[in-house]
Amino acid sequence: MTLSIFRLLARVALSTLLAVGAAQAQTTGNVPAPLKLRIGYQKSSTLITILKARGSLEQALAPLGVSISWNEFASGLPLTEALNADAVDFSADVADTVPVFAQAAHARFVYVAQEAPSPGAQAIIVKRNGPVRTLADLKGRRIAVTKAAGSHYLLLAALAKAGLAPADVRISYLTPADGRAAFERGSVDAWVTWDPYVASVDQAPDVRILANGAGLASYQRYYLASSSFAAAHPEMISTVFAQLSSAGAWVRSHPDDTAKLLAPIWGLDAATIERANARRSYAVRAVETQNFGEQQKIADTFYRAGLLPAPVETSTALRWNFVAKRAEVAGVALTAR
Repeated sequence: MTLSIFRLLARVALSTLLAVGAAQAQTTGNVPAPLKLRIGYQKSSTLITILKARGSLEQALAPLGVSISWNEFASGLPLTEALNADAVDFSADVADTVPVFAQAAHARFVYVAQEAPSPGAQAIIVKRNGPVRTLADLKGRRIAVTKAAGSHYLLLAALAKAGLAPADVRISYLTPADGRAAFERGSVDAWVTWDPYVASVDQAPDVRILANGAGLASYQRYYLASSSFAAAHPEMISTVFAQLSSAGAWVRSHPDDTAKLLAPIWGLDAATIERANARRSYAVRAVETQNFGEQQKIADTFYRAGLLPAPVETSTALRWNFVAKRAEVAGVALTAR
């Protein structure tokens, strides 16, 4: 066989390999990238924690080809900051105060769901034999609270009820863990927090609950999503909502099993967890106008306290319409367009 024939065969083989490679590349390029749902949550995010522990959400999202990454945060404010920075796609429940701060920072998010009020799930905690016996006794006292948390609004509402202004007390902004430590060593006179942190100390012999949210703060927790993510993946939003609703129903009907499941995760005994959960509604529902009014009261309270740079019109925020599968302005009645 002559050299020219070898060269001809080599060219044919090379052309064939290049054609096959191009076809494979084109085929690979047409395969959609795997979807990932990045969820941010807190220790108090009971329903998301349950879905994570039981693997329920992964199973529900598997038909959509979705994998999940779980990201824990110390409190709600850094969680929503991560949402706005595109570090997470979906935020587990945060206190009603947190989205107000997010809106003030021009964060791009949509209210996906709301838990019905749980006013007893946060409290102002003092020493049983200490000098603080009434809300008015808080004047001049040192108070630990987590900034922008629901308990922060509870504190402001309690001070207003007693005729006090934030300037009348000495507030230290601390995480729940640091707040508890400061309270136990006597560095502060009161600690304002939420469950399960309240339940972790409320049975101690030297502790007394000065007030909870009854008549002061209804404490509705909200689930949020990135606006762009929700618009791109409405089926995923619907699946997550359905799973949260189901988990909430399970918690209410299985308090013992819930406490046993959460005990090793939270590092608390089952009795403490069951007591904390009894104070939460866990009734997950869509966000509707008639249940949204307190958001404006919260925004106005924080603005008057000098904690927001400008007034916030909460009715201009976005909420998710599960019928139309789109975001709509919160102050407008939901429509099925």
